[in-house]
Amino acid sequence: MDKGRDKEATTECFQQNFLRNSTRCTSSLALLLVTLLYVFHLNQAKMAAPNITRITADVNFWARYRYPDPENYIPLDEQQVQAFYRLQNYPQPAGPAPQGAAPEYHELGPGQPLDRPLARDDNIVRRAFLDRNPMPQMQGDLMQTPLWQGKKFLGEGFSARVGLWEYSDPDPYADVPGGFRQIAVKELKTTLRNPYAYDLRGEADILTKLRQSGSPHIVHLLHNPGPVEAHEILPPGRWDNVVRRIFLEYCSLGSLHDLLQRRIKLAVPFSELTIWRLFDCLLDGISVLDYGNELVPDGVTNEFYIPQLRSEKEIVHFDLKPANILLADKRSIHPVHPLCKISDFGHASEIGQPQWERLEQRPQEWLDYYESKRKWGTEGYFAPEQFTERWDYDDWRQLRPDVDIAGVYQSTNIWGVGCIMYQLITMSRRPPNHRDPFVPQYNLRGRPALGITYGTDLPAYELQYSKLLLDLVQECLYELPSNRPSISELKENVVFGSETALSANPDTEPWVDFLPAEPVPSFNPIPPGGPTQAQKTARRQAQRAGRKRAREDEAQQVQPKRRRRIAIRQRCRYLYDDDTQCKRIFKTTVEGMDIYCTEHRG
Repeated sequence: MDKGRDKEATTECFQQNFLRNSTRCTSSLALLLVTLLYVFHLNQAKMAAPNITRITADVNFWARYRYPDPENYIPLDEQQVQAFYRLQNYPQPAGPAPQGAAPEYHELGPGQPLDRPLARDDNIVRRAFLDRNPMPQMQGDLMQTPLWQGKKFLGEGFSARVGLWEYSDPDPYADVPGGFRQIAVKELKTTLRNPYAYDLRGEADILTKLRQSGSPHIVHLLHNPGPVEAHEILPPGRWDNVVRRIFLEYCSLGSLHDLLQRRIKLAVPFSELTIWRLFDCLLDGISVLDYGNELVPDGVTNEFYIPQLRSEKEIVHFDLKPANILLADKRSIHPVHPLCKISDFGHASEIGQPQWERLEQRPQEWLDYYESKRKWGTEGYFAPEQFTERWDYDDWRQLRPDVDIAGVYQSTNIWGVGCIMYQLITMSRRPPNHRDPFVPQYNLRGRPALGITYGTDLPAYELQYSKLLLDLVQECLYELPSNRPSISELKENVVFGSETALSANPDTEPWVDFLPAEPVPSFNPIPPGGPTQAQKTARRQAQRAGRKRAREDEAQQVQPKRRRRIAIRQRCRYLYDDDTQCKRIFKTTVEGMDIYCTEHRG
């Protein structure tokens, strides 16, 4: 009996201790759970603060972009944005359709002589960029590196510079590595804080895909790029595996922007035939972006079709403007006008057709995907699918292609072509005013307008250009992407308009009207009384130095290859104040290539 009582007492004591410990354990778990929930909500609040700050900044940026008077726009604060941002559906505008401003014809005024560029750019930063030799990546024979010389600074943006390099072999019949004597080199600036954000690998990948089409209307990538090389002196860690430099074909006639600026200054508008043919060039270029190939005509129906549809996603350029359309002298293809080439694919992206099922399943992921591309491009050239206010409402995407605007990028390339053609027709330095939407009260190609469009000044040019040309450009600028014509529809009408213009006026513009201005010689101009003694001496010295350099180059060419692989003779490239070059010749190795002698190296 005593043993049984002891056993019962022991069991009761164990149960009490278990319950007491269980209560303590449960309290500890509850406390831990409450603490975790508090930390989670605190982190969520910390994350929401910068998120609403970013949203408020974006809402104000686009509201100011659309506001008729941006200088007097009053920005919203975070509380005002939180009160309406994507909490309600888009209210359809009531009242009559917007009429827009009255069409205005822009008089060019008297022409002025062109400003001739300098043959030699004395800017220190640009000269340093051209004096560096980035060409070892371009060729297998490193001994020929000194033959590549930086000749001309072509331009720069926020992240990169572009320059022209020429192969200066004295023998005009010598084989050139890669087959090109002139190459445009695009290089990222070393001052970038985050080089990965501007890596040229994406642009090179898109150019590599477009190169497969063989289209002459896309600028060609001449060499497969590689990451930053070890010998380049750059901040360690920041440039690892970054493609800093790509090699592109050089277009000697500059850009369409340069041509437009020259025509505006000379007060020489484009003829209708030239407008049609440049229009045709641009359509061939964007057809490669959309379909992977240029459209070809059907011999029976005269309709244009795609010879071979690319299976990948279509490429949206996002930055089509006159400055990104290069002009090449390819008279074997276009004998009477320059060949247009689409360039600068830094903002380009591959975007497929909207998949509504995936959008319904993961709306936030797709919202971020489309919204991340809103600011891709140049301010002033943004398409309505980027700057529309419908992004601020809950029903920004209604899953209806005939109604949706926000994020519908499938016709953005056509909008870009419309902006370019608008500038060529109106001889304007700016694209159509995005703050002045209107519904045309006149027919476009024989039918009522389908909705809101842009470019109120186009009707003022009916006496100068045909109604078909103006209507096609007006339709390219529709606000609703589904209202814009397709590339094949545009192509058929452009070919018809070009043939009509040619039959009406077969005279073409002289080729000289497409050429850039001749540069000013680098030496001082001759005064009215004749050259001074100092100018004569400098000219004789320059001629003597040129002959000597030619003899030295010849001597280097006949040296045995075994000796050239060990060391090469290099002439100092230092220029004195009178533009004469240092005469010192020194030996250097390919691995440690120097361009200055020991006297000027410091």
